Amino acid sequence: MYNECMTLRLSDHITEYLFDGPRYKQDVINVIKTRHAVTMQAVYKAIRALLAEDIVFESHERLHLSLVYLEQRSQRLAGAVKTYYEIRKYEEIATLKDGEQQTFRFSTLRALESAWTNNDLIIASTLGREKPVRVLSVMPHDWFRLLKVESNDVWTRVTQAKNNHFVLLTYPEVLDRKEAKLRSRETPHIQIMIGENPLRLSRTKYLNLIEDFLTEITIDERLVPLLARLMRGEKVSVDSILSTKGKFKMKVSRNKSRTNAIYKKTAKYFKY
Repeated sequence: MYNECMTLRLSDHITEYLFDGPRYKQDVINVIKTRHAVTMQAVYKAIRALLAEDIVFESHERLHLSLVYLEQRSQRLAGAVKTYYEIRKYEEIATLKDGEQQTFRFSTLRALESAWTNNDLIIASTLGREKPVRVLSVMPHDWFRLLKVESNDVWTRVTQAKNNHFVLLTYPEVLDRKEAKLRSRETPHIQIMIGENPLRLSRTKYLNLIEDFLTEITIDERLVPLLARLMRGEKVSVDSILSTKGKFKMKVSRNKSRTNAIYKKTAKYFKY
């Protein structure tokens, strides 16, 4: 027997599958059953729950998402986005004064990356309300599209496309070079320099500077060879990289003198 929690999760998977448009009911059953290794009865139960809640309706053997549900979901999500931006801004950004910092620790890259992306989206959005801001990323590899495509898409749309973004790749591999070309085509306001390391950062260090805010990331040493192999195009399990237990740290500071020093050291590579 599948409990209510399993049914709710399957319902979420079904609605996600229907976001791209109506699907034949049998196709939905077959796809969800195969993708999530559940029984046909469990999928039927989840569909019945969606029908009963008017989230989905059936017409000509196809399942459709209700426009009423989509409109309500859209408004709810828009409100949630605004709420989370304001909460995070108050708790972790607006209270930081020049010279102050906060440190956060995580046990996996998955957890770190989620917090990191949220943090820097808040900073860039807050500082960039009236005019574009300067964003400098210094990192050994640009693996975000390969490991966290959703985060990469949101960062590109919300931050990278609207601001003046500068990227310094310190230990590039073959896929880093391909990613640099792709980002340059996607984003008009980006400059990328490959293979320079003026700050002498190790392969565990990532920096994001957004004006006078500095986000310093330290990943666990055990991920260094895995990420290098990934960016060389070797076959590496994405889940093993994201879920490997270790020591991961994010330090967020507001430090005008330090960020100015970093901008100065990297100025020969970019037109700030």
